[in-house]
Amino acid sequence: MRLDKAGSAPAPVPARAIADIPAPVVAALDLADAVVDPAGGSSATVWRARTGPGARLVVKALAERDGLVDGHDLETFVRKPRQIAAVHRELPGLSPYYTSVVGCWRGPGWAAYAMPHHDGQAITRQLDGPRPDVDGFLCDVGAVLRVLTDAGYARRSWPAPPGNFAVMHLDRVRRRLPMLRRHLPARLFAAEPIVVNGRRCRSLPRLLAEVGADNTLLAALQPGRLAFPVHGDLNLGNLLVRRGAPDPDFTVIDPRGVLAPWDPVYDVAKSLFSLTSFERAITGGLVIDRAIRSGPHVGGYTVSFADDREGYLTAAEQFIHVLGNLPYFRTLDRVDPNWRIRLRFAHAFHCLAESACRLSDRKHREFGAVRGWDACVLLSAGLLLLGIRQLDELLADLKGGFSVVDDTTR
Repeated sequence: MRLDKAGSAPAPVPARAIADIPAPVVAALDLADAVVDPAGGSSATVWRARTGPGARLVVKALAERDGLVDGHDLETFVRKPRQIAAVHRELPGLSPYYTSVVGCWRGPGWAAYAMPHHDGQAITRQLDGPRPDVDGFLCDVGAVLRVLTDAGYARRSWPAPPGNFAVMHLDRVRRRLPMLRRHLPARLFAAEPIVVNGRRCRSLPRLLAEVGADNTLLAALQPGRLAFPVHGDLNLGNLLVRRGAPDPDFTVIDPRGVLAPWDPVYDVAKSLFSLTSFERAITGGLVIDRAIRSGPHVGGYTVSFADDREGYLTAAEQFIHVLGNLPYFRTLDRVDPNWRIRLRFAHAFHCLAESACRLSDRKHREFGAVRGWDACVLLSAGLLLLGIRQLDELLADLKGGFSVVDDTTR
């Protein structure tokens, strides 16, 4: 595998014929034309479609194949329409802000569903361009998250089962390790320390073992209660905004496919991950430089972003403060006082887990001279290295007690 430099944003993908959509879907919806949407990070294919009468729809389809990680698999995919229906049924205050389903289909080894096409822009749009409006973004995202928490997560709750954090985060990374080992260099999983962005870090196997063996830490990371599964994969790209604060108009799209009670901190940690890593990496690419060092620990990596959208990191540095000012999280300060610590650890584990997702998602991407499968491997390796560094820092910071620093962007 070559770890190379990445450059420009992904090139447009040629449109695919409407015949590539499963025939029962085309017939049921009376589709007239469809164009593939190359954006996003899931393993499903997404079409922007138009019916004969002129209605605009979004059609998503997934075919079962080898190499799909859990959460990107067919069984999770078919739960997404059920989660959307549950939100509309159980959370009337959130229902106007949530996408709906106009049809779903299941065939041998495949499934599909269709939704209305929603106008709007990604909530992060204000962070793009040469003059990012960080304050405007923080104001808008705070207003949107207030609706999601007040009308969503705060409506229903259940006691969290023992070991919730380990099951949701630690076990997820462990399940995905075989895929990472198959496709990434063995030296990334060796027992020896690894140098990432100038920091000498414990190896990933050692980091996972230390977290799993630290019962005091796992007890501190245990959520007090779980909430209604509002989303489960709250990348900020899944929030389409038409009007911002103080009275936002937006649509939530593409939930994970969760039907069981869920930790809201999992979701907002995914939003933070969008700011620190995901949005910039998947649209602009990463740069990985490897320096050969002398001594017993050979090799060091420098991981950076190929673009210059530093407004994302500026927003990330203030994101936890924005959360802390929302009524829902002020309540957590009383009943779940370690939620900030759990958010930072969840953020690091999202980075590690998302590394495997880049190998599961086979969408064609181009970052300068790096394209296709090589681009998938580049994204995977870069996110893995960033996650190792973040988790190593968190464990080091905890040596003096649970006073974790606010900098999740290093």
